[in-house]
Amino acid sequence: MKTASRPEPLTVARARFALEAARSASLLEGERTHVVSARLTERLVAAAKARTGISSDTQLVELALASLAAGDDFGEWLIGQRGRLKADFEIDL
Repeated sequence: MKTASRPEPLTVARARFALEAARSASLLEGERTHVVSARLTERLVAAAKARTGISSDTQLVELALASLAAGDDFGEWLIGQRGRLKADFEIDL
């Protein structure tokens, strides 16, 4: 299967955030003794590697787990911002 040659910048930024959050929470420290095994389609793995720029299966799984462990509270934060700007606020571009 042919995949994209360049990773997606937003996906790479999210990956960096997730891994940094996992590092900050000390989730990546210690001996690597836990083995995870899964049967996945080649297309799924290839697409994930293409979007992230990761070539290692281990690093890909680590990123996936870090993303889940880090969480993403953007939606909650965004809802919390409601009403903070005046109704007549405009962005000059």
